Amino acid sequence: MRLTGCLLAFVLFLSACFGSGPQADKSPPSVPADEVRDYDSFASEDARQQAINQWLLDCYEEAGFPSSLTPDGGIYTDVPPDQNDIFDSASTACLEEAIVRFPGPPAPRTREEWAVRWQRQVDTAACLAAEGYEGEVPSLDTYIDRNGEWFAYQAVPEVSRTEWERINRVCPQP
Repeated sequence: MRLTGCLLAFVLFLSACFGSGPQADKSPPSVPADEVRDYDSFASEDARQQAINQWLLDCYEEAGFPSSLTPDGGIYTDVPPDQNDIFDSASTACLEEAIVRFPGPPAPRTREEWAVRWQRQVDTAACLAAEGYEGEVPSLDTYIDRNGEWFAYQAVPEVSRTEWERINRVCPQP
């Protein structure tokens, strides 16, 4: 079983902060300009996330890995153990293309904008810590110096689907 929603959120979060995908030294996938959805073209962040998830479901299906949405908006894929490496490659390719097709919001420009993003993560980290998932919280200055590289859900290890859904209900991802 693979839950890729958190990974997707983290990858798209990084793309918004750095303007590139998980492998910045690699050329991004080629996507026709008319298939790229500008961030501001969506009515809401929820509508954007739904479009991304639907596209990823189609991409995984095309790669031979039928998937479904979880109640928290993540993606569930039941991957046989002997196909983990194949799925990892397919998932990476799909996620890299999603970053190109659905660019994130522009990176914060002011200290105040960075502080809003940082505080959302800090609040989520406090909730996660109360649930037993403690991680290191950087200072605002460190967060800014690292271009927002920190994500509160990094403290959550691979967990069961039931626990993943529970923790996302209790501590929604920012």
